[in-house]
Amino acid sequence: MPRWSENLAGATQCLEDRWLGLRRPHPRRLIAGEGASNPSAAATPFHFDQPAIDYCPRCGSSVGSGEFIEGKGCAACRRRRHPWERLVRLGRFEGDLREWIHDIKFSAWDAMGVELGRHLGRAVLESRVQADAIVPVPVWSWRRWRRGIDHTRIVAGGVASVLRLPVVSAMKRRGRPPQRAVPASQRRENVRGAFTMRRWHGVRGCRLILIDDVTTTRATLTEACNTLRSAGVEAIVAAVIAVTESSRARSVPAPDDACGEGLIEVKADGVPEGAPIRSAASAAPPRRSGVSP
Repeated sequence: MPRWSENLAGATQCLEDRWLGLRRPHPRRLIAGEGASNPSAAATPFHFDQPAIDYCPRCGSSVGSGEFIEGKGCAACRRRRHPWERLVRLGRFEGDLREWIHDIKFSAWDAMGVELGRHLGRAVLESRVQADAIVPVPVWSWRRWRRGIDHTRIVAGGVASVLRLPVVSAMKRRGRPPQRAVPASQRRENVRGAFTMRRWHGVRGCRLILIDDVTTTRATLTEACNTLRSAGVEAIVAAVIAVTESSRARSVPAPDDACGEGLIEVKADGVPEGAPIRSAASAAPPRRSGVSP
């Protein structure tokens, strides 16, 4: 390429980056703290949460020092059943992570979706769970067409690139109001019956990783897990980019309630009777540190 063309390309990129704001920095640069918003500031990499240190790997809620007890969970979920074996997250739904997720969903920034998916895949890998396939929580077809992106499948693709597992679109979703537009007390009912299995889903007897972008009340995750388990799925690990902490409830569950009244979406009715939900400790292979198909 002639030198004048290289200079023109460099000048154009500088104009777009620093003056017009038309080009985004590469997602890896942003996560590494090297964004173009303040080039003179010292690079501060984004800190992803660690299980049992920053959050409870049973329910995904944030915990402090000593709040999580291995094999029992945290105070928010200790007496509750979940339709998943483990919940993996990257962080809280706030700050940079919130902006990045909004850019993925509403600006169709698929590059960031893939990059965060890779980080989520590494977090799943470090959790030492076994899986056969990855299933994204489906997006309603009309909403997917209007936004121009299937964001959960994009994230699932990033996870798959790390775990070397197939992505299976095993479910379909019926049209319902978006969860963020529904009060927390009604979100469980809003997604009830929203998911159906595809005719040839091929996941019976499989161990799956269920992918979503954000969870607040766990209603969507619970409904999706119950749908998969009713189709004969053996075990599920839920993996999300972020967890919203604003509506965490701390009420004490009743003795005869398997899940309690706090996080209403964690309530696991619909799980087939007699289908045991294994603990994260029993799901972890003793010698290997990867996800095996």
